[in-house]
Amino acid sequence: MPGADTVFSASKLMLEIDTVNILNLTASITTQPQPTAATFPSKKIAADFKAANPSRRPVSKLIKRSSKLLKQQKNYQQKIKSGPDDKKKPVNRWALIGFILALSGIALIILTAATDLGAIAIISLLATVGGLISSIIGLNKINQNPDKYAGRGKARAGIAISIGTLVFYVITILLMLLITAFINAMFSGWI
Repeated sequence: MPGADTVFSASKLMLEIDTVNILNLTASITTQPQPTAATFPSKKIAADFKAANPSRRPVSKLIKRSSKLLKQQKNYQQKIKSGPDDKKKPVNRWALIGFILALSGIALIILTAATDLGAIAIISLLATVGGLISSIIGLNKINQNPDKYAGRGKARAGIAISIGTLVFYVITILLMLLITAFINAMFSGWI
């Protein structure tokens, strides 16, 4: 059967050519940046190569995969930041009013020092006392219902600012009385 020998020798020759091609390709894999399926003798070898080298995937697939991961990360971070039970509590109005009045008391003191108007000083004193009272009321309401109201920091800041401003007023009034008494003593001849 001469035909069978020629078929056998032809298939043997093809096998030798494939092994030579495979050896050449394995040598050139390290030098070629991104081999394609067209450079391989069969699709099976190309599939094996892609499975063995996952880092040589096409860039578009890597970009799509990384963008999916980024979206999943962002969604996860958003879920952490705002959980289902995290609802913003409203700030207690008394605490907010007290904080604003305490700050306005300081602003009016600065305005009084700049203009030398006594009426503004009285208004500043009233705003400071009002800020202290409002902040105390707000802090009490927040402590009674801590799950319902926010603004504990504003209430405490209003109390601290108001007390500081009142201490400043007391020291200023005492110094004014002391200076007035000293001047009167000088002119009356006691000193």
